[in-house]
Amino acid sequence: MYPEERSTNILYAGQVGFVHLGMKSTKEAMLGDTFYFVGIPVEPIVGFKAPKPMVFAGIYPSQNDLFDKLKEAMEKLTLNDASVIYNIESSDALGLGYRCGFLGLLHMSVFIQRLKQEYGASVIATTPTVPYKFEMRNGEVLIISNPSDFPITTNILRSFEPIVNANVITPKEYMGPIIQLCEGKRGEQIDITFIDDSRCLLK
Repeated sequence: MYPEERSTNILYAGQVGFVHLGMKSTKEAMLGDTFYFVGIPVEPIVGFKAPKPMVFAGIYPSQNDLFDKLKEAMEKLTLNDASVIYNIESSDALGLGYRCGFLGLLHMSVFIQRLKQEYGASVIATTPTVPYKFEMRNGEVLIISNPSDFPITTNILRSFEPIVNANVITPKEYMGPIIQLCEGKRGEQIDITFIDDSRCLLK
């Protein structure tokens, strides 16, 4: 272990180092990537899966002239939150901004709060949506995450949306209100199991 920078050919558990690569953008570096010397391939670490965003929303600067500041904040923040994906999009009402993908609503809320608190970004977030899959009458399959891109209804053969298979453990006195809440959100009750005298498992 050395307190100063030192050239080495290997890093052990607990050590921190860096390498020089030919990447042009930080977006090219993905968590779980395996590096190796040219011509000497190695087996990649197994079991890693890239995060899959399930909630999408637009993030726009509160004023059009603040887009460059938002761009810089997005680039810095996504350096330590690689699960967020984003692409530039334009809105007639809000101007230039980003279409962002998050792991969930909580992830989205935390990300926006960090933009505001850590980078002083003044932003407007649109209503979050989930990706929809459409089978078109011409055989084409579309995956849409932006409501403005929804296809014409008469051209759609079938449509699909994500669903969650949820298990909820709750005290018995809250069972009724939770079932009502789920049914109000188009949920379907599959099973109820009483764990003990005071708790039950809802599926």
